[in-house]
Amino acid sequence: MADLWPKLLRGDSGFGSEGVMREAEQRGIDYLFNLRLTKNVKRLIDLALTKSGWMKAGHGYEGREERLRLDGWSRECRVVVLHRRLKDGVMAVTKGSSDQLLLSFAEVGSNREMYEYAGLVTSLAKPVGSTPNGVEVRSIAQLYRDRADCENVFNELKNQCAGSGPRRRI
Repeated sequence: MADLWPKLLRGDSGFGSEGVMREAEQRGIDYLFNLRLTKNVKRLIDLALTKSGWMKAGHGYEGREERLRLDGWSRECRVVVLHRRLKDGVMAVTKGSSDQLLLSFAEVGSNREMYEYAGLVTSLAKPVGSTPNGVEVRSIAQLYRDRADCENVFNELKNQCAGSGPRRRI
């Protein structure tokens, strides 16, 4: 039955825990998970931003490989840090009284740049003879983006069916 198992688990930040990663490794399944932006992940991103050697990661992102051991992890893991500059049209959403959403547009001046960023933890092995920040950073970023594309199809199907309600025969 193990030959029918997936070769790669991809998931959002809810899956980047020691338990899930350990179970996948024990079964010989590689993983790629988004990390929650905890204090230590943000610290790693801050440190990475001071370094050179960022590689193009597609869709406007740049990335670089780092190592990280979070609280609760038994060892250091491979992490790909991604960031991209936000263009104009950034919006901030805050909750007002009675949980009403308040929208405001953030103006980005010529002397200020805004970025979005992410950390991806993976067990995927680096190709033999690869450079420290080689093409695999772009491949890992694309693998994670592909995960979202797959999920969007299911979300659209679910929402279309749920939104129309049960069908009645006339």
